[in-house]
Amino acid sequence: HLKNEKDQAGLESIQTRLLENAARLLAVGGTLVYCTWSLQTGEGERQIERFLLDHRNFTRVPVLKEEIGNVDGIINGD
Repeated sequence: HLKNEKDQAGLESIQTRLLENAARLLAVGGTLVYCTWSLQTGEGERQIERFLLDHRNFTRVPVLKEEIGNVDGIINGD
């Protein structure tokens, strides 16, 4: 309840810049891990959708429940 719509747009912009910079710094064949605490889709799911549309050389690799102690309820997305 502390953030408003203007704050949200700013946070999404920060997430976009973080991803762009991480992608530039990543070594060829490296793995970029993107994780947020935010419940806002603009900082999470939509952020990744936009990133993957703009960066066709990246692919999404789903996290498997076996990789996180068989707790599949905390995985968001495929």
